Amino acid sequence: MNKTKICIVSWNGISDVGGVERITYYMQQAWQEEYDVEIIDFFQIRSKTCYGFLLGKHYVMDAFLASIYVKSLKRKNKGDVKIVTQGFNAPFVCADLYVSHGTMRGYKLAVQQDAKWHFNQRFERKSAKRAERVIAVGSHVKDELCELYGIEDAKVRVIENCIDTDQFFPIRGEERKDRRFTILFCGRLEAGKGLGRVLELAVYCETHDNARLLIATNSEENIESFRGFKNTSIRLKLSKNEMNVFYNSGDIMFFPSLYEGFELVTLEALSAGIPVAGNDVGAIADLYKRGQKGVIILRSRNITDDISDMQTLAEQFRDYQQRESLHMDMEQNYNFNLYLEKLRDLWGHT
Repeated sequence: MNKTKICIVSWNGISDVGGVERITYYMQQAWQEEYDVEIIDFFQIRSKTCYGFLLGKHYVMDAFLASIYVKSLKRKNKGDVKIVTQGFNAPFVCADLYVSHGTMRGYKLAVQQDAKWHFNQRFERKSAKRAERVIAVGSHVKDELCELYGIEDAKVRVIENCIDTDQFFPIRGEERKDRRFTILFCGRLEAGKGLGRVLELAVYCETHDNARLLIATNSEENIESFRGFKNTSIRLKLSKNEMNVFYNSGDIMFFPSLYEGFELVTLEALSAGIPVAGNDVGAIADLYKRGQKGVIILRSRNITDDISDMQTLAEQFRDYQQRESLHMDMEQNYNFNLYLEKLRDLWGHT
């Protein structure tokens, strides 16, 4: 008997880089036993259509062309296919499932204080309204969908992101040669990720030789802003294995992002036994409200006060047993098998 097909639209496919691409991979893994899962990305559209060369010129055109392609697949399969869309990537398709990793409306309001309704926001609203069911990656994302886009509360189910807890774990007996207070930052060096605060921290470390900043990023954007800083190091495009070593090399993760959906780096750091301090956004906000240990919200706008708060938190997780307790929390609540069960339950399989 042929398996029912599931088509997951992900412009950039699947990879270890980027939260959306990694969660797309997890969805594929969760459903591939029961279904024939196909990832619809730009590479496939370019290789199988006469209009694929138009992709990448503007996101409005990309959304339109992706919708045309997915609709053609649905006709080819005579409707016997489940369509999963994400964000604004195929807004003219009536999807079986729409996955919201956060809203562009929320992002624009939080980061740019821009109340104008842009096409990407209208596309997200259209996608969520037309979909049969909706997943939000965090409770605050569900609130945004309901309050900003007018989506019915009952239509939205919260399924928080997961991580591979076998990949991120405390390394026993890890002894650093450099015993300075080591603060980690992981992400793109851009305004929405708190670039200004990261620069403040780098400047602080230059005048305090007992502290250092380690940055992991997959993009060279704004790296030049940190050139000449002797107490700041930048590591580019680390693999997942290298990322676990990166987390274990620090005392605490600094997360000054201005907007997030349900970021993986917070879960990964905690799974590696590293506490996290940051803004009241995304996963860190949800975890803090839930009473998760090893997490604090930085309320001060003074970097010296922030450093003091981070040092106080880091002191609580110095030894292996304390760090292991953070890992076990992530294993219990955010491991892949738990996520798999929730995703399979969407289609009536357990």
